[in-house]
Amino acid sequence: MVNAALYARVSTDLQEKEGTIQSQLEALRAHAQAQDYTVVAEYIDDGHSGAALARPGLDALRDALCTGAFSAVLFHSPDRLARRSLYQEIVVEEMRLAGIQPVFLNFTADDSPEGRMMLGMQGLFAEYDRTKIAERTRRGKMYWAKNGALVGHYAPYGYRFMRRTDTERAKMEPDHEKSLVVTRIFHLLTSEHLSVRNIARRLSTEGVPTAKGAIQWHPSTVDRILRNPVYKGSFYYHKVETGTANDPSRPRAGTRIRPPEEWIEVKMPAIVD
Repeated sequence: MVNAALYARVSTDLQEKEGTIQSQLEALRAHAQAQDYTVVAEYIDDGHSGAALARPGLDALRDALCTGAFSAVLFHSPDRLARRSLYQEIVVEEMRLAGIQPVFLNFTADDSPEGRMMLGMQGLFAEYDRTKIAERTRRGKMYWAKNGALVGHYAPYGYRFMRRTDTERAKMEPDHEKSLVVTRIFHLLTSEHLSVRNIARRLSTEGVPTAKGAIQWHPSTVDRILRNPVYKGSFYYHKVETGTANDPSRPRAGTRIRPPEEWIEVKMPAIVD
């Protein structure tokens, strides 16, 4: 009797809600039963990208490799393990060193040099496909932003996001109550000459709810509102570049502001002049 662990992953919360994670688990359990495996553990990462190696479910699986609790790990496919061939090889090598057999339901690869080569090639193809999709998505968003369409679902405080319909593009509209708060913040600055700290104190004292419903305003929140050009009708897409921990040229995740000439302006309903 072989003790086995199962690993399942989906990239987005939407996929998890639609049952994709359950379909993976059902297929893995059925295969384990057909092979007379005893499933002793299940590791799940829902809403985690395969482009990152740091995932709670995968970390727990890797930590358990040396416990001797199982001798095989079942994956639906290599890209459920990781979408980068290097990451696949790292985890698979850890499993081999621990004497554990990786089993992929829709990909057959043994421990021979040829099998390792085929697994590596599969990982390269998956990585290429992911990069191609990401680039098409990026170019598509750039195209629509340059044509005045709202890209993304983020709505700054004072606005609400309106989803696309059959006749209209997605857009942001001023939220009546919150837009009045924004107007007042600018009034307290320009007419009463209050500092951001005193504006935050005034709003907190009056019990004005923040974007998350709290009643404690921080000066940094007020400062971000006062500095955001969206309130005068200019939303800028492609303004911020996000780094990732997996980017070798940027070892630490973070953001940076792109040069202004790379920004794409999308006109929005203004709240202040």
